[in-house]
Amino acid sequence: MNYLSAMKFCLIALPILFFFAALSCDKDPNPKNFTGIYRGVFNRVQNGLDTTGTGIVFLAISSENSSFYLNGYSITATPANSSGLYEFPEPDKIQFTNTAIIGVPVYDRFYVLDTVYNFEFEDPHLKIFLGIDTMYYDYELTRF
Repeated sequence: MNYLSAMKFCLIALPILFFFAALSCDKDPNPKNFTGIYRGVFNRVQNGLDTTGTGIVFLAISSENSSFYLNGYSITATPANSSGLYEFPEPDKIQFTNTAIIGVPVYDRFYVLDTVYNFEFEDPHLKIFLGIDTMYYDYELTRF
């Protein structure tokens, strides 16, 4: 292999090597400043018009171990208290997995934070939302 061939090989191989090195690095999927305690309102809206469930909520999120704890409105269990782990299966999606025992009857299974939601995070505001058939579930939260 002559000098010119070796240089061409290096010019082609080096960017490819950097590309694969960047892909193999562990990246934190959590948005920056995601950890915190959020307070806000949960709404369950039917047909886009009628709020059929609402409550004040506190949501604690820890990026360190990807855990969450939701304290729902205690009088109506709207939503129910839940806790567990979360992950980001794709951009703009967050999946909550509840591991807590639910101590109250739940009127609607989506009152438990235990499924894949859409989310928007613009520090310090967090919006978590989900549309199922004619129902829309919405958490409007602010970190304090």
